[in-house]
Amino acid sequence: MKTIPKHTFDFLDSWLELRLQWADIPGFVVAISKDGQLLFNKAYGYANAETKEKLRPDHVFRIASYSKTFTATAIMQLQEKGSVRIDDTIATHLTWLNDHTDIRWRDVTIRQLMSHSAGVTRDGLDSDYWQLIKPFPDRDTLKRDILATKLILEPNTKMKYSNYGYSLLGLLIEEVTGMSYGEYIQENIINTLGLSATRPDYDATLPYTAAHSRLTIARTRHLIPNPMTHAMAAATGVSSTASDLCQYFSAHAVGSGALLSDESKREMQRQQWPVEGTRVKTSYGLGFEHGVYGGMNMVGHGGGFPGNSTTSMFHPDDNLVVVVLTNTNAPVGELFGGVINVITTLGEEGPQEDLLKFETRYADLWGIYEVVVIDKTIKGIWSNSWYPFGKSETLEKIDETTLRIVETDGFSSSGEEIHYMFNDDGSIHHIVNAGSYAIPSRNGDVPVTWK
Repeated sequence: MKTIPKHTFDFLDSWLELRLQWADIPGFVVAISKDGQLLFNKAYGYANAETKEKLRPDHVFRIASYSKTFTATAIMQLQEKGSVRIDDTIATHLTWLNDHTDIRWRDVTIRQLMSHSAGVTRDGLDSDYWQLIKPFPDRDTLKRDILATKLILEPNTKMKYSNYGYSLLGLLIEEVTGMSYGEYIQENIINTLGLSATRPDYDATLPYTAAHSRLTIARTRHLIPNPMTHAMAAATGVSSTASDLCQYFSAHAVGSGALLSDESKREMQRQQWPVEGTRVKTSYGLGFEHGVYGGMNMVGHGGGFPGNSTTSMFHPDDNLVVVVLTNTNAPVGELFGGVINVITTLGEEGPQEDLLKFETRYADLWGIYEVVVIDKTIKGIWSNSWYPFGKSETLEKIDETTLRIVETDGFSSSGEEIHYMFNDDGSIHHIVNAGSYAIPSRNGDVPVTWK
């Protein structure tokens, strides 16, 4: 994708406002950058649904498993310095693993841990820290749990996600560098890139969004505390903003000259293992997920933390970065996919100017319908969904006040007309779509014409 027209961002902003009204998410931030330039960075909804504090783009989120990309980056930096080799066994550096009763641990490699192919337990024997019933493990607890846990699968047989595996990589970084994990990440990644609102773990001095629970049956949420992640920071501790993340993922583009050599970046981003059972075709590299969105092979990571769900990916071919952050356990994959659906569908050319007068959104008793110009084509879509262009019909201009529905499904109004009534200033007063009267409605409210 060479360019993203302003029209695309205008539609995206309007659509995100619509989805905020109907999706029942307290708040979310969406940011988009291209070739290192931040093009879109907007917040929607509330930072705190109880106090009604508005969410801002500078609010900080727990980005959770993005931490794995930071950890993998650190390890590749250490390999470039000659301090480790990713095909070393982890026990070469964490020698206490040689005492494990499961002798398979002695052959587990750093690469296997980075690619989630070591067969390690996902979250230990007692993972109620994810329920916030207990603290996240400290170093001693993590070490004790690892020594008490056999490998779940034979190493190097399949991708099996493991937060404990990445937490071990954090201990490896500490062992090799003599620094704490947080100190190393802060000095060699965060400060290097000038990420002013990014931290290796929770930092109460920053303006965090409130974390909101999932919906109860009564359609309510409650606020969740923000815990420290201690020895699991390497797997899930990092927090950041959308704009910082655009900068961070742009730095991972081959040719950026930042953080790592291009050879190391290619190795990290190379697909190592398929991920079974995912809706979007997914694979895993070294700290990076791979997924196909809108026909684009994208690289990045998702993150789930109590009260925060996030997804950020970049398209390596043209350094397009898309960041989506939510402050609850929301369907962030659908929100991210919808943003990609908008970007890829609206194209690179921009709309034919004389057709823009027909663009409108209206609501009736049957749903929310929108007329959108895509290059030289006019489409009718039902935009109140996570994939706004998933279902559409093709319209053509008949004259300055009339469109015809030329392509649609057999149950719809193929061949019929949409008539526009314009105000003196050129705005739309109302339309008559296949005989049905409707007035514009930006937020999708149904006009009370039937009472």
